[in-house]
Amino acid sequence: TREQDVSQVNGIHRLTLEQTATDQLKAFAQRHKVTLNTLVQSAWLLLLHRHTGLDTVAFGATVAGRPAELPGIEQQVGLFINTLPVVAT
Repeated sequence: TREQDVSQVNGIHRLTLEQTATDQLKAFAQRHKVTLNTLVQSAWLLLLHRHTGLDTVAFGATVAGRPAELPGIEQQVGLFINTLPVVAT
C-alpha cells in the first residue's frame, strides 16, 4: 500500500503513499471524527513511544499564528508561527 521509492536525504525520510492508502486514512479519520492531521500526529506519538519505550513522549507542532480577525493583519510583516508541545502519556 505504499510506493517502494523511499528516499533519504540529510536525515530526512520521505515516503509517498498511494492515493488509495491516503483515501483510506482520510476515511478512517472521518469515521472517528478527527482530522487527518490529528491521526498522523497520534501515529507519530505511538511511534515515538514504541521506539523510545518511554511512558511520556512529546514533539513540537508548528501552528499558524496570524489571526484573521485582527484588523490590518494582511499588512503585517513578520513571522507569525508558534511551536506547541504535543505530549502523550
